[in-house]
Amino acid sequence: MKQSQNRNIVLSLYNKDYDVNSILLSDTDNYVVLILDDEKTTTDIINQFRNSLTNTVELTIANTRFKFYSVDLFNLDNYHDEKAVTFSFSYLTTEKDQEKQLKREINKLKKLFKPLLDKTTYTIAEGLISDAAFMRLTLSKLQIDIAINGCIEEYQNGANQSGIKESSSIKVYNNMIRSYNTVIKNLMSLLPDDLDDESKSSLEAFLNR
Repeated sequence: MKQSQNRNIVLSLYNKDYDVNSILLSDTDNYVVLILDDEKTTTDIINQFRNSLTNTVELTIANTRFKFYSVDLFNLDNYHDEKAVTFSFSYLTTEKDQEKQLKREINKLKKLFKPLLDKTTYTIAEGLISDAAFMRLTLSKLQIDIAINGCIEEYQNGANQSGIKESSSIKVYNNMIRSYNTVIKNLMSLLPDDLDDESKSSLEAFLNR
């Protein structure tokens, strides 16, 4: 797991904010571990979450706010800390769940574009829609990793060569955001010329949300 400390992390839960001392992000699984100030705060968060009908929490990491849906408490067998609370997030979980999320994102975009395009143009748009949905979800995950772990990482090449370099996540993000913007530009170019400016602006705002 990757751990980050003192990066201005705040957990927002039911209109109440909690300072987080550090956060551990799983490399491969679907959970994060939040280390709080004391056991009482941790117990308070757990009880509030269990007694509520909602399954949404917000994390502010380095002044960037992220909203997580389909959240649940998670017991981590090999990690025990009375000041820690562990949340699982569905969007980081199994391949099957990721496929469901991608399908939902694709369907959202299809509902937006299909009424605006003729049959031939819509066929062209479908491939761009799939690309845009995939990249948007990937960019969201990269943003979280960058916010938690920063833009640089340490490296060690042999015994005598070490230092810091741009993180792999920021490299992938920078390349993908350019590709995403190109896809969005191509999608927007398919819209009919007589579409009013307000509709175009609303659509573009949704795509860049």
